[in-house]
Amino acid sequence: MTNQSIESIAAEAQRDNLDTGALKKRPAQIIIEHFRTKRVEYLKLMNDSSYLLSIFDNGREHATEIADKTSNEVKHIMDFN
Repeated sequence: MTNQSIESIAAEAQRDNLDTGALKKRPAQIIIEHFRTKRVEYLKLMNDSSYLLSIFDNGREHATEIADKTSNEVKHIMDFN
């Protein structure tokens, strides 16, 4: 996630005098920071049920249109009209 080499991380740890405990916390901090914006967006969406329901409704309508078109094509091909 940081594109740092092992050597770079080791040099940084030595420079900052990190003990084992502090060094172990670094990956967790990097992962938390990496997913921070995604988590904020997720929480925002989960708290806006009306927006999510509108997306579901639009998807349902779109799927229904496609299914109706496909069904009509099949009926026409099979001469069920």
